[in-house]
Parts: sequence; C-alpha cells; structure tokens
Amino acid sequence: MRDKRHYILGTAGHIDHGKSALVRALTGVDPDRLPEEKARGMTIDLGFAGLDLEATDGSGDTLAVGVVDVPGHADFLKNMLTGISAVDFALLVIAADDGWMAQTEEHYQILNYLNVGQVVIALSKADLAEDIELVRGDIAAHLQGGRFEDAPIIATSVKTGEGIETLSQVIAEKLSVLPPVRDSGKPRLLVDRVFGLRGVGTVVTGTLRNGSITAGSDLMILPDALPAHVRGLQSHNEKKDFARPGSRAALNLVGLSRRQSASAGIARGSVLTLPDTIHPSTLLDVEVHRLERDFARSSLLKSGREFQCYMSCGSRSARMHFGDTIVLEPGDSTFAQLRFKEPVCAWVGDRFVLRDLARRETVAGGVILDVFGNPRAFRKAPQRVLLEERAREPNSMRLLILSALQRDGYVALKLLCATSPFAEKELRNEVDSLQKEGLILAKDDWLFLRKWWDSQSKRILGYLEKYHKDQPDHVGARVDAVERAFSDRKQPKVVFDLLVESLIKAHSITREEIHLRLSYHRPRLDESLEINAQIIRDLLSADPHNPPNLASLLKEENGAQVVEHLLKTKELLQLDTKTVISSNGYEAIKGLVIQYLEKESSATLSELREQAGSSRRIMMPLLERLDREGITLREGDQRRLR
Repeated sequence: MRDKRHYILGTAGHIDHGKSALVRALTGVDPDRLPEEKARGMTIDLGFAGLDLEATDGSGDTLAVGVVDVPGHADFLKNMLTGISAVDFALLVIAADDGWMAQTEEHYQILNYLNVGQVVIALSKADLAEDIELVRGDIAAHLQGGRFEDAPIIATSVKTGEGIETLSQVIAEKLSVLPPVRDSGKPRLLVDRVFGLRGVGTVVTGTLRNGSITAGSDLMILPDALPAHVRGLQSHNEKKDFARPGSRAALNLVGLSRRQSASAGIARGSVLTLPDTIHPSTLLDVEVHRLERDFARSSLLKSGREFQCYMSCGSRSARMHFGDTIVLEPGDSTFAQLRFKEPVCAWVGDRFVLRDLARRETVAGGVILDVFGNPRAFRKAPQRVLLEERAREPNSMRLLILSALQRDGYVALKLLCATSPFAEKELRNEVDSLQKEGLILAKDDWLFLRKWWDSQSKRILGYLEKYHKDQPDHVGARVDAVERAFSDRKQPKVVFDLLVESLIKAHSITREEIHLRLSYHRPRLDESLEINAQIIRDLLSADPHNPPNLASLLKEENGAQVVEHLLKTKELLQLDTKTVISSNGYEAIKGLVIQYLEKESSATLSELREQAGSSRRIMMPLLERLDREGITLREGDQRRLR
C-alpha cells in the first residue's frame, strides 16, 4: 500500500551562496516572504516550502518533504538555529565561486552538534566556477575525517538548470533510506511563527515531531502551561483533519486571550503538546562536546560561564557548570549541568547548541541526559553513573529505565514517560522484557531494580528482627518509625508502602494497626513478670462477664506493665478510661448480644445486660464499642443489628 512519508529538510550555508534560489528551483516556491528580504536580496528570517518526491526504494511511497530555508548571515544565526534544530536532513549549500566560508564552517559545526543524520552538499553557482573540480576537492578536504565526509557533492546552477534534477534525485535517495519519522503519540509542535488573522484568530506554524495533531484537539502551550484548542489546521498548505510527525503544520488556535497570544504567552520557541507530556525544567544534566576543528578557538569554555543554549524549543540563557573539569578544550567531552533562568521544555536525547553571544561564536553542543538535574547530586557518584550509562546511547529506552533504577532503585513510569520521547505503551513493553530477564519489578506503575527491592526487603525484615529481640514484649515497631529508618527525603511514601504490602502478601510480616511485626513473632513478657501477668489473667477469667475495673488491676504488683502488655497483645480490651475486659469475655458477650437481637429484633441496654449476665458498668461502654464496630445500631433506648 502506497503511503506518504514525511520528513523535514533544512538548508545551511554562508550568506549569498544561493540557498533560497536553490529552494525555489527545487520546489517552485519562493521562501523569502518578507518585503525586506525581497528588497535586500538577503534571507533574514525562516522561509518555508514543500516538495513531493517519489521514494527510490521501490515502495511507491511519496516523500512529503517540508523545506525550511534559513538565513546565512551571522547576524541572524538565532533564526537559523531555530529552523535547523529539528530537521531530518540538511542541504549544505556552498557557492562554487566562493568555496568554504566562515558561515559554511559554523553551519557545518551546528549540523554536527545537532547530530543531523543525512547531509548533501549542493555546490551552487557552478556556472561561475573557473575550476569546479578544484572547488569540489577543497570541499572534500573540509569534510574529510568528519561525520559527513561521504556526503555527495552535487554541482548545481539555478541560472542554467545544471544539477537541479540530479540534486532532487539524490535527496530522494537519501530520504528513502532514512527510517520513518518517529510517531510515539506524543506530538510536539516546535513553534517558529505566531501571527493573527482578522476573523481567524491566532495562527502558529512549526515543525511537528513525535506524534500527530488532530483538528479539534486540546493542547497545552509550554512553558507557560496555557490551554489552547485547535480549531483547524493546514499541513504543507493544504487543509487537513490531522498533521503527521515530520511535517510542517499551521494551527488555528482558539481559547487564548489577546495578551496570551502575544509574546507573553506564545511565541517562537514555545512548544505545543498534549497535557502532561512534557514537564518544563530549569536544570538539565547534559554531555557537552567541543569539536576538535573548533570554530571558536578564541572562546574559553570555562565552568560557571553563561552561554546561549539553542534547542528545539528555542533559545534560553544558561550558566554551564562542568562535573570534573574547569575548561573544555577542542575535541573534548564532559558532563555538565545547564542552569536556566527560565524553564525549558526538553526530553532526554534532545540535542542543543551553545553560543558565546559576546563573541558571536558557536562554541559547543551536546545531548540532554537528565531533564531534572539537581545541583547537590550532580557531582556525586550515583548521578555520574546515570549520565555515563545514558551517554552511551542517549535514545535507548532500556538504558533510560535501567540508569534511573541503578541511581535510585525506583522510578515512576509516568516520570520516564514525561521526560523522554517514548510513549507509555513502548515503555511498558520494555518493562515487560526487563522483568522477564529478572532485572526489574513493576508494581502499580512504579518500577524497581530487582537487587534494590530484595535488599530493602531484607533490611526491613532485619530491622524488625532486631526490634523484637530488643523489645520482645512489644507487638512490633511503629510503621512510621520503620518508614523513617528506610526512606530518604526524596523517596515517595508509596515506595515504602509497596515494599510493606509485598512483605505482608508474602506472609513475612504482619501489620497490627499502627505496628509492623514479623509474622512468627508473638509478644512475650520478661520471665520475672509472668507470675504477675498470670495473677491478672486469673482475676479476669474468674468472672469474664464482670471483670475488675482498671484501677484495681493497676494496683496489683507490676500491674501497669502487665496491663500495658495485655492491651498490646489484645488479650485485654479497653472499653473506656476506667473499664477493661478480656478479649474472651468481650467475644462471649458479643455473641450473646447478637444471638438475642437476631431473635427479638431490638432490645434495651437493661435487657441485653440481663441476657449477658453483666453489669451496667460493663455493658454501656461495650455496646458503644459494638455500635462503633458497625455490629449494632442505637435508635433511642433500643438497639438492633445493623
């Protein structure tokens, strides 16, 4: 079945090397839309066009290519970075009469830092070259040893038409071997234009990644968390019911006030997505890299300096702190923490570029490894292990999960979903595989490293064993005391609760109201108090339905200790501040009350007291307890079974 495969192509290259002219020749669309651009003959802002190509892999599919044309002048590099930050393919345009220039080099650096997968070199203005092969050789020398050294170099001329068809064919060949654009059901529209139309309202355009957007859907505008409704949409200049990932889309939004639709609420750099899909953050832990053939050799990449950070969500000022070095030299990589003044919307695996605005130089780039950094934990060993694991393969779902568990022992599935491009269904499938391998456990949408879970379970059992040894007369340790002993400040209460619940289900421990005990443990008094305890037991069993009052029991030798023990072990029940009864006596009277009310339907306190052979002193608080337990119901002077 034939299909449309959507991709984004971005241009790159020095000013006046013919990027826009080449886009016009390929697509028939002039990407320069501003009057100033047409008047000056220079691209200032982003331009857009569409191109349909036939796949060359025999599938018969159509390659729907959204083209983003970027400015080449150094003054407008911010706009260039916005346009190129989310492309699948780049067309690096180099004029044959100029060759490799300053902005060619800087754009080449940016393509490397953003990890663009495929690049084709368009050697423009071939009709002006004195020796085209000499220029081609010079370009090949600049590419040698880099990621793009095998990139095809196609000589073109928009004036004569030379190479345009060949370039179009090569683009189709390169795109045909790219994997389909990822669709995880988590759409992320990266806004690059916002404008208003009379009678229409707010319109935003951008590159759509990771999922589809449907007309009529409700989205969230980040980082300001503003709700918006999609009244209608276009994709590649056609009205659609939905837009696919890998396409350019224009959305007509409603539900925004005039103030919100201005720069304060939604602007270039905003992200439109589904609610709870991305959590904005001001601290990102990253791996930062400086190319060996560094463009900005004059810039000092020193820990603690402030840079402008460009990502798919726009640009923000950030202070960069290294983990184990002071200065980053060309060719080196290190872990760093980016600390932003304003929140940014990013996922693990997103790429970024750093610029020194004072020197107007691109200085480094890298990949995001942890969306929620912590200044105190950044340089500690557990976080270092997480960063090292994720740096090995930043887009690995398996490493995303295992690295979080190796650091903390536990993680919420929802947190992994909100901080990565992966869908919940994908994560669950990976979790199932890891469970089958015996590496992790999943309980109530929480994931646990199996070794950590087993270790914590053993620690709880060991804690209770020691508690019973030290205080054998106690029922067990208080739940809150056990939790304090095993939970750090950041650990959610649910983690401890799940551990306890699992041990209870395994019959390893038992919960007695607010106490936890090992299942085999039975509280016992010190031998020296057993004689005193037996005396009180005898007093209670002499007339179980009419036991002595609490005060008289406390007067017995060691009475307070013994009574406290019997209450904890539930041999003795306290009916009110003055009255206690043995559990056997209580159960016996309860049985007589139930039996009588089943027969007579209702009865007064006096009638029930007579049937139980007890006193008013005992029966009044005892019946009130039965009311609280939901066994009886009082209606005036009468009681009946509920």
